Amino acid sequence: MKNNLNDKFTNIINYNEIKKLDNMYCGDCVRDASSGIRGFLFQDLVALNYLVDEKTEYICSEYLEDVDVFCKDSIIKVMQVKYYPKTSPNREEIMGDLYYQYLRFKVLKSTFNPMPVLVIHRSAYPKETTFKEMQDNIVRVKRSNKPEEIVDPEDWLKKKVYCFEKKEKQKEALFERAAYDSSIYDFLNIFRIIHVKESIKDYKMQVAKKIDSCIIDKGEFEDEDIRQQVLLGLSMNFIQKRYDENTKSGLDEFKCNKIELIKYLSQHLKIKSEECITAYLATLVNESFIDIVEDNIELTDEQISMLDVIYKNTQVWICKLAQNVDGQYKLLNTISFYTKDKLTQFKKLDVNSRYNKIIAQEDNIFSFLYYLWKIMMNLNTDLLKNTFNLNVESLTPEFYIDNSVGEYISMKFKGDTVDSSIIIPEIAAGRENKKHDDIYSRMFEVKPKKWYMSGSFGGNYEYTFNVADTGDGTSVFDVGKDSYRIECMECIEIDKGKWYKAEECSKCIFTNNCVKGKDY
Repeated sequence: MKNNLNDKFTNIINYNEIKKLDNMYCGDCVRDASSGIRGFLFQDLVALNYLVDEKTEYICSEYLEDVDVFCKDSIIKVMQVKYYPKTSPNREEIMGDLYYQYLRFKVLKSTFNPMPVLVIHRSAYPKETTFKEMQDNIVRVKRSNKPEEIVDPEDWLKKKVYCFEKKEKQKEALFERAAYDSSIYDFLNIFRIIHVKESIKDYKMQVAKKIDSCIIDKGEFEDEDIRQQVLLGLSMNFIQKRYDENTKSGLDEFKCNKIELIKYLSQHLKIKSEECITAYLATLVNESFIDIVEDNIELTDEQISMLDVIYKNTQVWICKLAQNVDGQYKLLNTISFYTKDKLTQFKKLDVNSRYNKIIAQEDNIFSFLYYLWKIMMNLNTDLLKNTFNLNVESLTPEFYIDNSVGEYISMKFKGDTVDSSIIIPEIAAGRENKKHDDIYSRMFEVKPKKWYMSGSFGGNYEYTFNVADTGDGTSVFDVGKDSYRIECMECIEIDKGKWYKAEECSKCIFTNNCVKGKDY
């Protein structure tokens, strides 16, 4: 049966069919991008879930729809993936988009069988759409008989549909010419809703376990939890490379299959590589996003959407940063409690030893991400009030990082009173002075002008002080050449239930005085 399915798919996916699919893709490229909420993390998890499924030939992300699943039985599942933790989805827009895709397959006389699918994460099952709603409110065409077939449909679509940049205009042009009652009925009969009710964290674990079950040789990763985290990170990197590049022109450049994925994963599991380090960091980034969203039900969908974009941009940034030993050192010199002497040895270690050093800093990485993201959200609140265009540079970590500084992640926030700052891990109660001194031993060399360091320390100090003097309450009035300021970060709330609140950084952490009147 399996061979028969493979043969059936091979017989269908010929030059003419690929040409039709690429015609559809090119038509979508000219139209305006959707302004709706995109579930980057959820979308990638859905794509991976289907990629490793036995019934899947290959998948594409961001080709025709969010995820396109090419099944071995000639079905193409054209999927919109929606993450709506609180609000209801725009049913009319979703159903209109999916009917538009379905109708294009029919107009082009594709030998594939399109199955429109909505994969949605929300607490309640979405309301079904009726034929009358489709006809009256979405298609807005009442035609009992099938219209005449279009001569040269590819050319007609280019000239009569893809000539419009607005998605609604494209749909209107296609519906007016090709929609009819029976096609709407057929569409509704094959349309499927996949309702994901479990938490994103649980869904992520399910996908990670599913990927892990496909790997025969587990390599050097004996710890199951860490191995699954690395596998998930590697897998997400694998599919993201296919749709993040802007040079895509057709199906062959988008598609990825299970065999390619397993080969890629197995290569990296046999011997730990730099990519295993970036994969592990990528999973910490997506875990941070999940924890924030699921622990803060007060967040609006718009805030979640902004955080989703920040998360995705951060994942790209941190993977680039940690792809070599210099970037890994730069990260640890920012977020670790290692002394200067211990960290100096880091660059001489092999990949396996460096990997172990980095995973030991998991909590500090979380702390760094939380404070960076909350500051970024605070500085971009105006985006939520105006056009809600989240494709902006200010939602990328690089916008705030001075890359001319090589030794640590040097931040430069607009509106701050200093040119160089650093987000340092939270110093929890117990051995505060020891941890502070270890950090100071490294910062003395690079001298950032401000430390964003949650804990009991705060105020203005000088790098010329003896290490033992930096926590004694001594303070200077100006942050001069050899001076620095410690912000205790009490004004920036990152705890459970606090993320919906925006703080005005210009009135707290960007000043040179404690706004709460503390005398450190």
